[in-house]
Amino acid sequence: MQLIRKKLLLDRAKLFIEGRNQDLMAQMAGDERKSTITWLHDFWMYSFMTAKYWGRGPKTWTLGLINFKSFAGNPVPSTPGQTIEQGQGEESLSPSGSSLSFKAPTQLCRWAIHYDDPEIVYDSIPSPPPTAQEEPEEQFDIDDESTWSQWPKSGASQSLSATIAQGLRENVFTAVHEESLPMAAGLIANTIEKSADELQAEALGFAIMSRNVDVLRDILSPYRRKDAPKAFSAISPFHLAAQYLDGGKTCCSIMKTLVWKLGGRSSIGLNYVNDSGHTVLDTLFVTILKAHTTVPPHILSDAFIDQARYPGQEVDPCGRWDADSPCIRQLYASGKQKIPRGWKHMFCHTSVQAVCHCLSTIFLTTKRPRIDTPSGLFTSRCRCCGLKLSIGPLHALILTAFYLACYGCPGETLFGMVSCLACLLVYDADPNVAVEVLVPAVLGMDTTDDECQHLRLNAAELALRVPPEMVNSWKLEIRQGWNVLIAILQHNIEARSKSMIHEHQKAIGSDTSADVSNTASVDTGFSEGEDDEDCRHEVHNYAGFEGIYCENQQLGHLWAVIQAELLTYRRLAEHDPWLSSRFNMANIVNGLRKRDDTYFDQLVSGTEDMEGYRLNDHSRCGFFFDTAEEGLATRQEACKSYYANLDDWKRTTFIERREEEWY
Repeated sequence: MQLIRKKLLLDRAKLFIEGRNQDLMAQMAGDERKSTITWLHDFWMYSFMTAKYWGRGPKTWTLGLINFKSFAGNPVPSTPGQTIEQGQGEESLSPSGSSLSFKAPTQLCRWAIHYDDPEIVYDSIPSPPPTAQEEPEEQFDIDDESTWSQWPKSGASQSLSATIAQGLRENVFTAVHEESLPMAAGLIANTIEKSADELQAEALGFAIMSRNVDVLRDILSPYRRKDAPKAFSAISPFHLAAQYLDGGKTCCSIMKTLVWKLGGRSSIGLNYVNDSGHTVLDTLFVTILKAHTTVPPHILSDAFIDQARYPGQEVDPCGRWDADSPCIRQLYASGKQKIPRGWKHMFCHTSVQAVCHCLSTIFLTTKRPRIDTPSGLFTSRCRCCGLKLSIGPLHALILTAFYLACYGCPGETLFGMVSCLACLLVYDADPNVAVEVLVPAVLGMDTTDDECQHLRLNAAELALRVPPEMVNSWKLEIRQGWNVLIAILQHNIEARSKSMIHEHQKAIGSDTSADVSNTASVDTGFSEGEDDEDCRHEVHNYAGFEGIYCENQQLGHLWAVIQAELLTYRRLAEHDPWLSSRFNMANIVNGLRKRDDTYFDQLVSGTEDMEGYRLNDHSRCGFFFDTAEEGLATRQEACKSYYANLDDWKRTTFIERREEEWY
């Protein structure tokens, strides 16, 4: 019997090593599944916290330290095995329904400020004390990170990957004893330790998920000019960075580090689509919806069909909770597997800035992927002809906005989706792309198998296919944002049409004025005398790079104003508006529909009641001049004077640019 038992444990360990988790769980009884899930959860938390705090504080995160830190010194509840074993309906999402009482996170965001000017001195915030050579860990106040010492400059005695492997071998992170685990933990530890690339990939994944930029840079530094191990690509690092986006502390830093340090077969251009068919942009859209709506995962993709919760939901994009935050640990321990609706809020400026900065990082590089790569979200199949239907990236953006409108949180304005659209169009996403769309299916409505219902539509046409009764049911602010999205798309389609005609006429040497009557109804929004000028921004001079659209002056104005809004405004109190008074959605719609630059001049230069508000000079494509990093302007580079309200340093993380990250 012992030999049979040993073989069973070894077989199960092999299933785990091969990633066949569903097959593994199918072999186990209820108690075995619970202990395995608990062990896996504990190992994940150990690896996450080891990576997150690597370089300061405790060098070994034991079960006691993990629980004390992540439960804020409160009594540790029972194991979280029930979280995965039991399905939870929407009605059970409120923590008040649980016997475990805990405090919900604040509704107020954190934010990150990028800076690089050595003359700028920000007020200091509490920092860790000076490095101690060998400070006993028992001297730490584990609940107060300001008392944690940085590790000596000589560094750790071993690498992060080795420390993760050591924890797995010694089983220090869990109360589940190795002999009671229904699979051979020793074989798992030995196998992982013998595979250096897979072990390093494991460390890479936890560095990304924990958003420890320094650790990530250390792991990737040996591969700056050579291919990284194939195991790195296997974990889809760019998608992982989008999935664990943290606008409150690291913003785009993780994505930027990956884009600039991974090249060759590991580059963003060759790893833009993962095994599920999702692009990195798709993953950013999923992150938006998981954090700011209650839309079920299976609506977005068949890849989520068996998932009751979103991957990465334990990290909030606007910095209000993390995987080791007491509220999350207690939520999962209470048996809940979804983030409560009451914890979420609208697609806020902190999240918007992080998403747009990631888009700039991805598409403003010679390694950029094809921006019009088809989306893997909202795929459908015609029940009549059997055709599989995939949509374009701007169609996916419109549907993301649609589900924000339908399933979003109070205060939603769709400003975030307007920002994403302007950003993608500036990076040359084509609004003319038309695909076959099964409209009822992508809008979550019933379809028929009697006849084909799919239509060839571009993104603007898809937006116009949303039933009027649905649009009219939305609040005014959402309807305004929806109209802005449609107006931007339609205006950009027209601008591109006129630009193509103009280029054709130049190519055949004709007199453009002779045919002006044929295009009089199409106006790009250029100011008088500007439509024959080339964009003067130096971003167009980068060798081998063609990825900026600058033929629409109004789009450039809009993108510049959006950047300024994100750099200067946050909601400081719960009763404050989500948008500043400087950004007026109605003016944008009027300016686009009436082809009137006056509205955009007001956005750029301000009005009489906006004292001190004025933007620095920017190009036709919306890039500010004299920036240290193109596409990622700082507040000082975008605005002529200081009128921001981001002076709450307790909610601020300052991110200094590093020289090797510059263009």
